[in-house]
Amino acid sequence: MTSKRVTAVLVAVMIALTGFFTIANSPASAASKPVQVLAWYHLQHIKTTKCLEGSISVGIRLGTCSATNSYQQFLFDDGTWDSLANSNGFCVEAAPSVGVRPGDCNGTDYQQWYYYPATGAVQHMRSRLCLEAATTVAPRLGECGINEYQQWWLYA
Repeated sequence: MTSKRVTAVLVAVMIALTGFFTIANSPASAASKPVQVLAWYHLQHIKTTKCLEGSISVGIRLGTCSATNSYQQFLFDDGTWDSLANSNGFCVEAAPSVGVRPGDCNGTDYQQWYYYPATGAVQHMRSRLCLEAATTVAPRLGECGINEYQQWWLYA
């Protein structure tokens, strides 16, 4: 194979791969981290260093981060979640009147979220409120603003 052909093949592979990756910045640092689309990720709260976790039986809360804890794994899809789906089969849903809780994944707008890598905010799309935590207890919704209580880091 000629060097021109090898170069052309490598360029084609690189172009194809760029469609499957995006960049997310950790709010805690300026370093860029590659984020694979449609993979399981953790949401770590910057202030408490705890991870979002939950189950139908215990609700949504913060817990010590663990790479092997399936209750802390959520599906990330290129900056958005059609639903903030957990690997154990529930979705995180929210409404100002009931707070943040697990529910059966049904695709309603109560389960629609968006992650902003530049600020670390996780915004609930229906209410336009942001996921926040002041302590290691259950996260809640609050008016969006750039503050340490609403900063989350997405990592694999």
